[in-house]
Amino acid sequence: MGNLKNILTFEQKNLIFTFTQATLSFTNPLDLNYHEILFKPEWGEFDLLMGTKVTSVFGGNLSSDGNINQSAKTHAQQQPHQQQNQPPPPPTTGFLSELNSLHLQIKQWRDELLNDTPSIHSKSLVTQTFNLWSQSPHPKDKKQWLLTFEVYELLLMLKASDQYLEPIRDTINQIIKSDNALGNYIKKALLLLEANNDK
Repeated sequence: MGNLKNILTFEQKNLIFTFTQATLSFTNPLDLNYHEILFKPEWGEFDLLMGTKVTSVFGGNLSSDGNINQSAKTHAQQQPHQQQNQPPPPPTTGFLSELNSLHLQIKQWRDELLNDTPSIHSKSLVTQTFNLWSQSPHPKDKKQWLLTFEVYELLLMLKASDQYLEPIRDTINQIIKSDNALGNYIKKALLLLEANNDK
């Protein structure tokens, strides 16, 4: 599989095993001719997460298949709306409220694009997406890293020019350099996003 580099432990439990030079593949036991590579060494380090149960799985930035939105929709349709361990409702005022509304806007535009139902022309959407990010409360703050990443992802989907992509990519690189722990995960996600976008 690869070379074990690190084990992240919390409360005497192994949570994340990090491997270098990792290859992960799947062979269908019902069809031995079916073989799929799930992870390659050139994609960077492989993090194997350990747990006792999976409470939810949604495809997103880290999914490598082209059906990112479909897997999330299917999962949401299969789940009951009332769950015991629901997170608290999002704040209705202040910075987090504004940030949540920006995330929702990006999600709406991305969903429209994935479903081929954009409400506005793609050139206009590039400008609106970039302006949403650049005029957000703290566009270069690492607290806003996810919004910055989602905006970058949407602009890549829209095949935006470097004029729009470079300032956001520079901000993502600054966040990667400023926080080792968070930066490593963002860097891996960025490599996967850009690799998938080159297809």
